[in-house]
Formats: sequence, structure tokens, C-alpha cells
Amino acid sequence: NDAGLLAAGPDGVLVPLETGALASPGVALIEDGRLQVGLAAEQRCRRIPRQINRHFWRALASDPLQDPAYIGWTHADLAHAHLAHIWQQLAPAHEALLVAVPDGYSGHQLELLAGIMNALSIDVRAFVPLPLAALPQNTPAEILLHLDLSLHGTQLTVADLRREAVILDRAVIEGLGLESLRSAWMQVMADEFVRHTRFDPFHAADTEQILYDQLPGLLAALNTAEEVAVEMATPPAVHCIHLSREPMEQVLQPLMEAIGREIDGWQQAFFDRQPLETILVSQHAVGLPGFVRRLAAATGARLVPLAEGAAATGVLAFANAFPSRDTGRGVPFLDRKPHRERPPQAVVSPHDTQPDQQPAATHLLYRSRGYPLSARPLIVGREIPVDSAGIHIQANTAGVSRRHCTVTCRAGRLVLTDTSTYGTYVDGNKVSGETELTVGQTIRVGTPGETLQVIACLDNDETPTS
Repeated sequence: NDAGLLAAGPDGVLVPLETGALASPGVALIEDGRLQVGLAAEQRCRRIPRQINRHFWRALASDPLQDPAYIGWTHADLAHAHLAHIWQQLAPAHEALLVAVPDGYSGHQLELLAGIMNALSIDVRAFVPLPLAALPQNTPAEILLHLDLSLHGTQLTVADLRREAVILDRAVIEGLGLESLRSAWMQVMADEFVRHTRFDPFHAADTEQILYDQLPGLLAALNTAEEVAVEMATPPAVHCIHLSREPMEQVLQPLMEAIGREIDGWQQAFFDRQPLETILVSQHAVGLPGFVRRLAAATGARLVPLAEGAAATGVLAFANAFPSRDTGRGVPFLDRKPHRERPPQAVVSPHDTQPDQQPAATHLLYRSRGYPLSARPLIVGREIPVDSAGIHIQANTAGVSRRHCTVTCRAGRLVLTDTSTYGTYVDGNKVSGETELTVGQTIRVGTPGETLQVIACLDNDETPTS
């Protein structure tokens, strides 16, 4: 991923590619006639933006660049320089590579990449699509979605894991990647500084770079805190603001809507008979404030955060899945993951439940009315979007968010996802992210709040007789 290339050794441990950092970002910089790549280039990207190139991995090609700063260069040249920089760190201890490549790379781009690596005397054993490489070992046998953010877009990949892992379809949301999001977040922060301190961080390139360098830590903090303090020192003064999570989350709204449209477009083809239940989310997306919570609420799916470098460690599972490297046919490319044995899963009918077992939940009870539960997310809150299923909380709304929580049936499980500002409580315990519900449990929203109960409506032949 051009947001940061990562490498893992045969033991599955990530190998540092930059001084003090695991990832090497896909950034190039020409300054005073000298080319810099990776972290060194990114640390100068806001100071001299016109001499930065962030597109060489996304648009890998051998055509001459028209950018005046890069006359005589191609994106392939920049990729060559970046790989040479990385290989200097890896070559002393490693002889060959398995490479997880962006899903959607063309055959020509793969050939070009293989040629670049051959020119660097890198023994490339195979290429694997990144979404397949990143699949966890315990992934359910279903059709699911893999979501990843690169610098310039968001990649959505539909994978079928019911027999062997194979990619069914893909989509790229161009222009809504980490780079555009970072620019929008920086604008939010700059506006706050101007509003509260009259200091504009964009007035000088050095302060803009300082703000950019602070951004990853601020985003991580806002994933758990409602507000963080941001300081900018410009001697003799120190400017400080308190940045809240809400305006930073609002930056994600166009991306959330675009993801929703893509999923809706796949509804009939892949998720008509079996709703989308699982979305694998890369570390690039997990770290965005509020992203996981908002996406879970919007889709009703179970979101599985992937660890940093999941593709780098996961691609090692393909080590023995390729023919001999002496076939003379170039670098092999595997578009499906080797079959792995799965334990048989018994299918249990609701009517096979023993008398002493808990009946399956069917409804939420609120103010004497039962609201049916299904794979479609049931939203609980002060405002229910048009065409959505929901329970409208009208009384005792203090502390109740517009979309406070959702309840969804997933593969026989009833899951509550908290999407509120002040928290959702199940049997008096505050929910952290998601929790599984069972019949008889009580949900409280707001303070003192309103309560809902998980109930089961039984068929006539299940009604106990005296």
C-alpha cells in the first residue's frame, strides 16, 4: 500500500524499513537535484509540496513525467528508487520476497514491477493480491468485504471464502484516500487555530509541516477521547486549541456515503440471499476517528480490524502454493488462496432447541411494542433515517444520540453496536463497541434514559402447557 510499505520476516514479525519506523511511505522528493524517498520525503512534503510525488505506486508506468520537477523521470524510476531504499534494509538478512500487491494492478503493471525487482537483483517468488494475503486464519466461510485506504483512494474487494478464497469483484473510490482526508483534517485544525488564537498554521510552510507531523498522534487520541489539546509553538508564543472529535468525524461523511453506494450496488449480485455480515478493515482505516463505529452502524456488519502489516505477514501462507521459480514463465500471480480444511458446522433449526435452552431473540420490546429483529440493522435513537428500520426514542431523550445504537442479527447472533456519544448500557454495563445480546437482557439509552428488553415470540407449538 502506498500509504506505507511493510515487510515481515519468515517468523511473521514486521521488519523496520525506516529509521525508527516500520512503514516506508510511497513518497518521493527532488530537492537540490537529489532524490529522496520514503519517510525522509514525507517529512518535507508540506515544506516544498511542488517537488513531491505521491503517485508513483498508484500510477506505476514507464511513461515520461510531465511535472517540471521530474523531467527525465518516470514513475517506474521512482518505484525503483523506493524499492532500492527498502532492499538495503532487507537484503543483509533475506534472499527472496513474496509480494502482496494492490488489488487491481494490471498485467502490465505487474510485469513492470517484476522487471524493476529483477533490475535490483531481488528474487521475487510470487505476487499475491493484498486482500487475499491479509485474510486472517479464522475468517468465516462466507462472502465478505475487505476495505483498505491508500493515499489516493479507498479499495473495496468482495471475496468469497465459502470454498477457497477467491476475489469476486472490486471497486476503487478515487479521490477519497488518506491524502485528501489528511488535507481536510488539517484545514479543520487550522480553522480552529485561527478562530481561537488568530494564529494561522498555513501561513508558513514550517508550521504546516509541524501540524502535518502531529496528525497521526491526534487521530489516534481522538479514537478514544472526545477532545484533545493541540499546541503550536511559534516563539515567543505557544498557541493552543482544544480539538473535538465531531468535526474530525464529519470529514469522513463523503467517504461513508461512497462506501454505502458501492455496497448497495453489490446488494443484488452478492448480498441478496445472505446479507453482508463481515467487513475486514485495514489498519489504515481502523485508525480514523469514528470510522469503525460509523461504518458498523451504517452497514450492520461485523467489522474485523486487521493488524498492521496483515498482508505482509499473511502472504507467507502462500510460500508453498506456487510452482518452481525455474519455470521460465516469469513471476507467478495467485488470484485465490489455497484451500484450508474447516471443521464441519452443524446447522441447527430454531425448533431443534431443547426445552432448557434459551429461545432465539425475535424482538426488542419498547413501551409495550415489539420491534422485529433481522439482518437489517434496527436503529435506536432520536432520529431514524428515512427508509431505515428503527425505534424512535421520544421521551426522556437526555443523553440519547440521534443514532444511539443498532441491533442486528448476524449468523444466528444478535449484536448491539454502540454509536452514541454518552454510551449504551446492557444490564447496567456500558457497551464498548459491540456486544452480543440474549433473551431477557435490558438495554438502557440516555440518562435517566429509556429501557428496551430483548424478547422471544414463541410459536404456538412452543408454548408451555400446564
